[in-house]
Amino acid sequence: NGTYTVTMQTDQVSDTAATANFVAGASLGTFEVNIPIDTGDDLTLTTAVIRAGRSRNSTDSFVLSGGSLDLDETDLAGVDKITVGLYTDLNADPNFYGEITYNPANLKRLKYTHRGSTGEISKLQMDLVKKIFSIMAKNVNLSGLGSPFTLRMVIGSKVFTAQADETVINGPTKSIPLQLMAGMKDVLQLSRTPVFRSGTKGDSLILIGSILVKDSSVNLANEDILLSWGGFSYTMSAGDTMQVGDQSKFIYRKIDRDTKESAIGAFDLDKGTFKITLKNFAIGDQGDPVDFGLAFGSFDEVIQVDLP
Repeated sequence: NGTYTVTMQTDQVSDTAATANFVAGASLGTFEVNIPIDTGDDLTLTTAVIRAGRSRNSTDSFVLSGGSLDLDETDLAGVDKITVGLYTDLNADPNFYGEITYNPANLKRLKYTHRGSTGEISKLQMDLVKKIFSIMAKNVNLSGLGSPFTLRMVIGSKVFTAQADETVINGPTKSIPLQLMAGMKDVLQLSRTPVFRSGTKGDSLILIGSILVKDSSVNLANEDILLSWGGFSYTMSAGDTMQVGDQSKFIYRKIDRDTKESAIGAFDLDKGTFKITLKNFAIGDQGDPVDFGLAFGSFDEVIQVDLP
């Protein structure tokens, strides 16, 4: 699938005159090919555990299990391989693709078991009687995998697909790891309820959440970070932000000895986390809900926050 261009090459086509007159080189036009992928038979996914590595330099893992596997011994005759793909978009490249060699000796009493190594499909099981399956992979790259996603499994001439959404992925209380989208889009989220308090010396605010930055080259030590909380704003200047070693971790710390205002910010762009603590500022009541934003470099995100 894709967009293709038809081009006339210079001095390749001419008339039949004694002194040939060649057609000038040029683009003649474009056309698109979009052949829908074969989705085959429907599977049901009852479990979809997706884990991201500790950082995007680490590796990810998944465990999938389900049923409705309409497969028998005759379907396995002549099969030489089994492929597994995970797709955020079925019409795009898979976010994960694995291939194993089918070994008939591993089919015993209508149960098939494959055991592989880390970095690939480490385990695949199929029960042809109960029509259930499970797939496990460790130390693989799941970058770009979002929710919902589609499992596509090809066994010989049989094609099976199943879709997983937030009702299945990581159970009812956890979402698909946000850091799988690192380097692909800008995202700002709060993972905990904001803490706002008013005191005799001023107001305090604690914000803890997740952050993804599309521009993977950004260095917060060289960027002013503008925080907005309703009508209140505060700038964490680049000169006061320190990079931790050569990592994507940054610490901001500023204490005004006269006003007693204190601001601390911790950002881990590899893990996709942040924590900001402001103390003794004149923040004031900004209403409910309140707009919370962060801006630096090309990153400029604002979210609406409901207060407790």
